[in-house]
Amino acid sequence: MTASEPPEDCQLVSVTKSPGWNCLQTLGACMSGRLGRFSRLGKPHGRPKKRGNDAALIEMDLDPILRAAPRVVDVTKEAFDEMDRTALNLLRSLNTMANLQLTMGESETTSPNSSGEPEISSREEIQLVVPRESVDKVVALGDDFARLHKLMSFLASLSTLDDQRQFSLATGPHPLFILPPGDTGDLAIGRLRRWNEISKTLFGGAQSREDCSFVSPEQTTEQLGCGVLYERWEERVAGVVESIFEEFRQLSCVKNTTHEIRLQVSEDLYSGRPGCQQNLDMFVSCCPGGNLIWQKAQCGDFPVRAVAKECICDSISRAMRGRRMLHILVDCEGLFDVTESLPAVHLPCDSFDGSSLSELLRQDVFKPIDVQAYLDKTAETKFDSATKAQVALGLSRCLMDFFDKGLELASYSWVADNVHFRELPPSPKAGKRHLLYVSLRSNLDHDVASDMAKMFNSGNPVVLSFAKLLLEILDGKAINISIKPQGEDNILSWSELGDVVERMLRDRGGDPFASQYLEVVENCLGLWATLRSFDNRTDLSATSRFIRKVIYERVVHKLQRIANFEQTKRNGSSLNASCEQRKRKTKDSMLDQSPAKKQSFVPQSRAGPTSLSLVDGHKPGESPNEAVAAAEEEQFTDPAEEDSGGYGRSSLYDDQGETSQSDRIAAKGYLNDLAESTKRYIEPLTQGAPSERRPIKLAIIDSGIDLDNPRIRDRKHQVGDTRNWTSDQPNECDDGCGHGTHVTRLVLEVAPAVEVYVAKVSQRKKFDSKVSGQIAQAIEWATSVWNVDIISLSIGMDGEDDTIKKALDNVLDPPRDSPKKVVVIAAASNWGGNRHIAFPACYEDIICVHSTDGFGNPSKTNPTPQKGKDFAVLGMSIKSSSKGKDKKRMEEYISGTSYATAIGAGIAANVLDFASRDPKLWDDEKGWLYSSWGMSRVFRRMSEERRGYRYVTPWRLFDGRPEEEVWRDIRRALKESV
Repeated sequence: MTASEPPEDCQLVSVTKSPGWNCLQTLGACMSGRLGRFSRLGKPHGRPKKRGNDAALIEMDLDPILRAAPRVVDVTKEAFDEMDRTALNLLRSLNTMANLQLTMGESETTSPNSSGEPEISSREEIQLVVPRESVDKVVALGDDFARLHKLMSFLASLSTLDDQRQFSLATGPHPLFILPPGDTGDLAIGRLRRWNEISKTLFGGAQSREDCSFVSPEQTTEQLGCGVLYERWEERVAGVVESIFEEFRQLSCVKNTTHEIRLQVSEDLYSGRPGCQQNLDMFVSCCPGGNLIWQKAQCGDFPVRAVAKECICDSISRAMRGRRMLHILVDCEGLFDVTESLPAVHLPCDSFDGSSLSELLRQDVFKPIDVQAYLDKTAETKFDSATKAQVALGLSRCLMDFFDKGLELASYSWVADNVHFRELPPSPKAGKRHLLYVSLRSNLDHDVASDMAKMFNSGNPVVLSFAKLLLEILDGKAINISIKPQGEDNILSWSELGDVVERMLRDRGGDPFASQYLEVVENCLGLWATLRSFDNRTDLSATSRFIRKVIYERVVHKLQRIANFEQTKRNGSSLNASCEQRKRKTKDSMLDQSPAKKQSFVPQSRAGPTSLSLVDGHKPGESPNEAVAAAEEEQFTDPAEEDSGGYGRSSLYDDQGETSQSDRIAAKGYLNDLAESTKRYIEPLTQGAPSERRPIKLAIIDSGIDLDNPRIRDRKHQVGDTRNWTSDQPNECDDGCGHGTHVTRLVLEVAPAVEVYVAKVSQRKKFDSKVSGQIAQAIEWATSVWNVDIISLSIGMDGEDDTIKKALDNVLDPPRDSPKKVVVIAAASNWGGNRHIAFPACYEDIICVHSTDGFGNPSKTNPTPQKGKDFAVLGMSIKSSSKGKDKKRMEEYISGTSYATAIGAGIAANVLDFASRDPKLWDDEKGWLYSSWGMSRVFRRMSEERRGYRYVTPWRLFDGRPEEEVWRDIRRALKESV
């Protein structure tokens, strides 16, 4: 097993397998030889109270890490991955700060011996052997750690042993680490504190196998570019909420109760997608007393320096007056209002515009959708099983996270009045949408031990009220069973809830969803019996972990499975989908044809006379048998004729025929506007002219390139390289079907400063079995050899391909030795609403591009847009040219998401080229921008919603303003929440 491949979830792995952990230990060993010579003069005696003394804060957090004695423990795969990534992130920050001036400075040495060499004892030399061997292994981590490796080699060298300079960490003379100019140190401080938190968790106490058995399936991911590690949802949310209420308790306005929050329980918070920093969305109440007025807020981490500390009540009032979103930075020093440091978010209303669960129960919104509901035409207004399961799942996570936090509702009693829903505008795909909120308020008399002791009793009001709430959600009406604050008073209530479960099982026994859902409710009612097997209740930390583990296994995990199944059932039976895919893979020649060709195989009888046109795929007067024969004959036509259209599942490329004359004019206008808007910001790449900057590199993975095309021939100096994967002639990259040439020509027209690299992966438009491997090879070559910044994939498949997925995973989540991110853009498909978005455009973290005309009207052949997969660019009636059968060049107009993708890739190249000159763009921000996630943020800045799609118009950003203002907009776009 390699260091980067820890064992399966059911096993444990030693931290010594982690390259990051080993490198930190080696760094500590290198420092330990200099510890006696550290200068403590610059080190503060305590943690600075004011923000801004970043070097002191860095030294305070780094010192215990480097001095700590290594402790070897075995952890789960999830904990291993989290620890390893956090260590490497910390090392990246230390690499940036490594002071290499020390290695070049004049050292103060002792007197040399007669041979001219410093006197070094054999004992000292032996002590340096092990550190030097470990330092040499740091090279394997890659170029990201080159500066740190050089500093460690210096500290572990024999010549440095006799160096008498007084080294310090960050604040004294001869510091080993210094902040680069313009670096605020916020990222380094965050990574240091994150590592200290993990160290306390993993190395602070022995971890038993029972502790390690609680492994949440929720992903722990890393923000693209900056590498800030996300914690599991329950840890992150609970920590932020605790910090908020800790500050609330200290406010002067708090007498008998505190401020209240309504926390949005978002699916995104516990899905943890890469590159998507999810802060907590909530509504915060004004000062306690009187009617509650709610202020919308977002709390968590923000990429800004904190401002001066002030009363949070003043911040809430100020945001309410301006009807603006309140942004609160939450860190170890409290809450900081950073609203003024971020782009203003104006709110459409002044308070919480939602409804409580109790109101919706009275409106019968949660009532089961039965035959009567369809007869009454009320079915569309009700919550279906999938929505109920998602609501129950979100609430169960809150139970697991907050049962011991001293919060009214989650820690004491669950009632329908404290669960809320906000309705969003309907989307074309999902119809009505609702956001789930839970009300949380701190109890000023919180007793952790007492709260956890209640969990072991059958009359526990927290669990009983939660079980009752689940039953109300399922049955759609309030249940008249009272839950008392004291557990001993709830024995009868526990029995009555059990009776309700049995009644519902009898009434809805034939409903699989209800049966599985009620099993979860039974698990809630029996939770106390499972918990009683735990006997170490004096250790509150261990007790809390055990209770959380049981809640997860008995409630949360089961609801997760139910919710996933119901969501799949809502979107279409997975069984039917798999059967349909098996049908597509049969060798029957009819099933291999596009939908347009399939129609010719279907015999149809016409009831009356027909006009002289094609009917159901065959000509009038032609028998069905003749139509079949004609279609079979068509299979053996010239490949160029077969590739004339791009519509259908068997087509690799997403192009289609031309449209109207007005569409041609509109397309020309779009391209003229695009060229005019970027002219003053983008300097074209000219042949032979020296360039101070490396050009943006863009890989086009397609059918090849016709270098004799006049437009391409004029810009041949922008073609960096070509390579062919369809034969054993890698340099033969001629385009047999013209698709790749169209794509390349558009990219060069849109992006005058880009350098393109063309990979030929197919000889015709029709898909064949070899293409997948060729595409995967081209992706790997583009990133590892060509070192491109953007990959354009104007291809589409009707199903995921594991070979291509693996290659894309290495690009979107690169291995440790190649941390560079790449923007990947792919075509949506031209299948209309008949099928889903094609692969690879449907794959996560890939920018999906749909097609529009020159006015932003979406193409009728676009698939249905999805959240995050809804960008649309010009892709209809674009003027181009191609060679005919007689090799003569002829004008043609092309349409399809293939060409929209080419234009989108060119726009992305312009953004990267322009932003790379921004002197204020930090390295981390540049890392965000050079990723699909970051580029999608900028695309959002350049787009507006139009008919369900986000129509991208670059002149919204490149609008003639000074460069500094456009750079500022790009930086702001990168910092916006998802």
